Amino acid sequence: GLGFSLTEYRTENSSNNEHPKILIQTLVPGGVAHRDGRLCPGDWLVSVNSYSLLSADVNQARAILRSAPINSELRLGVVKPLVLRNWTSLH
Repeated sequence: GLGFSLTEYRTENSSNNEHPKILIQTLVPGGVAHRDGRLCPGDWLVSVNSYSLLSADVNQARAILRSAPINSELRLGVVKPLVLRNWTSLH
């Protein structure tokens, strides 16, 4: 496998019509994604190759990842969370 697991995330204010965000939940220690170093838990997975995941649920996202040819290039579209450190210094 690719060495990561996925989960769905919905905000408390999201309606039933809103699609969940597909997030990287965990990385497998020593796995492909962990060794590569670019993915982190909490990253929002928005696309796989030419497939948008913006309207997908976690099961559809997993199916798209599994359908990718083995030993081929895989392009992941990822949104990184914004982490603000020392918020008070920004005022």
